[in-house]
Amino acid sequence: MVDPGAARGGDRPGGDLPQTGERRGRGVVTVLSIARKELALYFGSFLFYALATVFLLLAGYFFYTNLGFFVLMGGMSLPRGLWQYQLLDVQRLLLVLTPLFTMRLFAEERKLGTLELLWTYPVRDAEIILGKFLACLAVVTVMVGATVVYPVMVAAFYPVAAGPLLAGYVGLWLLVAAFIACGLFLSALTDSDSRRWRGLR
Repeated sequence: MVDPGAARGGDRPGGDLPQTGERRGRGVVTVLSIARKELALYFGSFLFYALATVFLLLAGYFFYTNLGFFVLMGGMSLPRGLWQYQLLDVQRLLLVLTPLFTMRLFAEERKLGTLELLWTYPVRDAEIILGKFLACLAVVTVMVGATVVYPVMVAAFYPVAAGPLLAGYVGLWLLVAAFIACGLFLSALTDSDSRRWRGLR
């Protein structure tokens, strides 16, 4: 015979609450669900394709000019110097373009009127922010990953040191993650300040 107390979690305090592993599993599912929703919004919007086009065009232009400079200089430090200049130019591009991706994460919710509804769901604030962060990071990673074609083109004619180049891309990816985190933080501050300003008025 089943003990009714055992079915209700017994006399243990918090017996009806989900276990730690179960809560973590639900948290991961929630984060991935939010990330998938944000990815669908990104790839379904004109903003992503416009910014990606601008990024790739400018990155290609910088690669062309940097490569031309090193070729005219007789290939001086081509294996290392070319990628230093190229990654620095890409870094500057991302410094300008990344905020354009992060500013829509909460602006889109406010525009659709779903931001307040989202906060009422049984999810943690950290899960919402992490899901949006991962989605934005994935989108920018796709853009940066497209620039790998430049080393492949150079490798067809000139040896490319894979180690330093890989380290440079890993550092660039971590820098992108920092840019996105700062963008989300500033977006949250801006939203809070705007609400406070409306309250004062």
